Amino acid sequence: MAKVVFSQSIAAHCRAGRYEGKGIAMLRNNNNDDANINNFKFDESSIKALERIGIRPVGIFLPSNATGLSWSKVYHVPEYRWSTTNLVNEYDRYSFTNAATMLGPTHIRDAKTGQYLNLNALDTDCEKVNNRLGIPIGQILDPSSWDWVTDKLRDLLREFLQDNRFVNGNYNLTLLDILKDSTFVTKTRKIYGHHIYWLSKEQKRSIGTANCESGHEFEIKTDNSLGLCTLPGSAHKDDPNFRYAAVGVTDHILANDVLYDLFVDMFQDCLSNKSLDKIIRAQKERNSRRRIKNDKKNRRAIRGSVIVGRQTSEYSIYRYPLLMRR
Repeated sequence: MAKVVFSQSIAAHCRAGRYEGKGIAMLRNNNNDDANINNFKFDESSIKALERIGIRPVGIFLPSNATGLSWSKVYHVPEYRWSTTNLVNEYDRYSFTNAATMLGPTHIRDAKTGQYLNLNALDTDCEKVNNRLGIPIGQILDPSSWDWVTDKLRDLLREFLQDNRFVNGNYNLTLLDILKDSTFVTKTRKIYGHHIYWLSKEQKRSIGTANCESGHEFEIKTDNSLGLCTLPGSAHKDDPNFRYAAVGVTDHILANDVLYDLFVDMFQDCLSNKSLDKIIRAQKERNSRRRIKNDKKNRRAIRGSVIVGRQTSEYSIYRYPLLMRR
């Protein structure tokens, strides 16, 4: 399988210690007949390993499936950690066998700007979404492919592959193959279900099943509006014998600002017209704000530009007079 190579900022800020001992084995194993798996419990080591890569775990207690604290209170605190919280008793902190993650702001910061990165998750609920993720990328990039593949989608896919330095030209790989090889992915109980996680600088609009056409549901969770995502190693709330399993990498989460738009464009015919219009309008407004911000930054850079002139043996610095009068 081809290897996705990570950018410097991802390597510097999104790689962390690997799970050790039973943690990685249990998170990956989905053989529900194994008594050891059904006896798996989260502990301090596994929770801290999740926190290091950007997951925001909270304990879930069956059968009520309620968290051990009102997690909405800590959602807006990126530096919050379950492993150090005083909102639950020390005794109760690791007395659970199931865990989920909040989405949204994390403690991980962007390498250049220092801003907090946001945790996002695509929840693939339906066959249509799963099938599209399973198409070889070479077929999607082919101009003669399906009608639903737009030029914008091809451009976004190329940008995603370029951002992550996709190498060796194996275009028989699917997008799901690449994501499993480059970020944290969970297999859920649904036949076509996966949770695909990534980090982004921008926190964009969540998309829920209510925004989708009947039978073509998916979710993109970006904040606290659509609830939590159950983590690998946990049992399903309606089926204690089923355990969520990690099917991607487990030592880092991909940082990328293209995936949200790529998913929206790839699955846009799954969305209701009203929801798609809102998303497109939000994208245009966001792009407009970005252009205005960049224009201001460029003007400030130009005003601060200097020229260096030789006068005898010394250098003199002059600002551009015309620009300074603006």
